[in-house]
Amino acid sequence: MRVLAVGVATLDIVDLVERYPPEDAEVRALARAERRGGNAANTLAVLAQLGHEARWAGTVADDADARRLLERAAREGIDTTARVTHRDGCTPVSHVIASRATSSRTIVHYRQLPELEAADFARVPLQGVDWVHFEGRNVPALGAMLERVRDFGTRCSLEVEKPRDGIEALFPLPDVLLCARHYALARGHATAADLLAALPRRASQLLCCAWGADGAWAVGEDGALHHSPSFPPPSIADTVGAGDAFNAGFLDGVLRGFTLPAALRHACVVAGAKCGTEGFAGVGALLPGGAAVCRLEDLDDPGSRGLQVRLRDGETPCFVVRVGTVVHAYRNACPHTGAPLEWRPHQFLDGSGELVQCALHGALFARDTGQCLHGPCAGRALTPVPVDVHDGWVRVGDG
Repeated sequence: MRVLAVGVATLDIVDLVERYPPEDAEVRALARAERRGGNAANTLAVLAQLGHEARWAGTVADDADARRLLERAAREGIDTTARVTHRDGCTPVSHVIASRATSSRTIVHYRQLPELEAADFARVPLQGVDWVHFEGRNVPALGAMLERVRDFGTRCSLEVEKPRDGIEALFPLPDVLLCARHYALARGHATAADLLAALPRRASQLLCCAWGADGAWAVGEDGALHHSPSFPPPSIADTVGAGDAFNAGFLDGVLRGFTLPAALRHACVVAGAKCGTEGFAGVGALLPGGAAVCRLEDLDDPGSRGLQVRLRDGETPCFVVRVGTVVHAYRNACPHTGAPLEWRPHQFLDGSGELVQCALHGALFARDTGQCLHGPCAGRALTPVPVDVHDGWVRVGDG
């Protein structure tokens, strides 16, 4: 999938200390690192590792730090050609103090660079873009940007990290609203569930709020509240940007067709992997093989669901079919023409539910073997994909 993210790019200077120092103290750092930061840019870095085409739109300065950040983005597979350069600005810098004792971080941010304006975003091509993700910044311009994306027919998300004047008026516009714990607490909500219950929600909109070690909560189309626990690594290496990784995991799950509980769980798994490595470069390598795409109970019996799976040979449209407690998975390609099989989203079975049916030519396939029983590809079979059911979760993919 092709994802465009709109936000800032910063130079992050991260100092790891044993514990956060009191005022007027002098302590020695245990480690120091310089990284490319910025919420949307970090989210894109993870999405690129998860197999998506990543593109960034924002403003940069004309200085040596900006050139280093752009080089880093290129190495991470992020396309930055939609950037706007301000020759009289300087690259934003975040000084991050990370405490080993509490796994918390304190950030001092310096910025002297204009934000991306609505007129700048109007020149960014949206053709071929599957999703647009926005940081909740520059509220006066953000409304026009969200409206443009919605008018174009592209799905989008909005991250709300902290309170900003007027931002609540924009909440109905995105398809996915991602709220941080900092925002919830600042608005007087003691829990993620309290925040989500207080937020208005339009039909089909997904609301989500991560709460650190306690996991995350989300509300879907039916209004039901879902929770996922966190998945901490064996040892915490770096929590800076864990929220950005969570957002990447949630969007990845939504883009691939996971159910809401599965997308929420996937986001917590990705955030946990991020906490187990320094920076973002190794997040993808720490993720388990095979993704939990839905709970068994979320599939009708018989029932089916289409999704996008990352296999060893690349991104692949697939579908799963439930028969009792057994689930089968196949590539979503008819052996006759290679065309997708579903009649409408997630509908791969015929009227009886006993057979898989191709919507194009009506070929019929056995649910349990994928063998074609009738139609132009008789004697051939659907291509199976690895699948299992573990602890009630349907896991699809290699590994």
